[in-house]
Amino acid sequence: MLGVVDWNMKLLYVLPGWEGSASDSRVLRDSTRTDRQDAFVVPHGRYYLADVGYTNGPGFLAPFRSTRYHLKEWASSQQQPQNAKELYNLRHSRARNVVERTFGLWKKKWGILRTQSFFDIKDQVTCVHWFFNKMHNIVKNSYVKRTLLQIRIINACCMLHNFARDRQH
Repeated sequence: MLGVVDWNMKLLYVLPGWEGSASDSRVLRDSTRTDRQDAFVVPHGRYYLADVGYTNGPGFLAPFRSTRYHLKEWASSQQQPQNAKELYNLRHSRARNVVERTFGLWKKKWGILRTQSFFDIKDQVTCVHWFFNKMHNIVKNSYVKRTLLQIRIINACCMLHNFARDRQH
């Protein structure tokens, strides 16, 4: 799943439905296809931080490879950055930490996302609904593919997560 998060730990864009074995770059390419109705568009002059699984490109900034990156590496060494690449990676890691915290909170809050669902497909259909403007039943008939249902469950959890974040502030 590809997820885009803002500084307030709100999910701005999600693209569920990809297997875990798909490369990050492939999923990102798919999300930005112009023929997608729900394409992820990076506003001109804006950039999103990406993890090491992505490459630098228009609108995306990834860390330098083969250079200290993770906050744990910095804490254990108790050293200051030795060059511009290390300084960039340290600041990138600190800023991107909000993404990891958001997904951790999201998975903690929505236990259904941690493992493959053991609920019967009919039970999933009846318990999950779209939120905000999409307040209609997830499934209108009983012959929906399981993958489509799981994608809709993920999207519903994202919307509920954002709703809860709005109510906290």
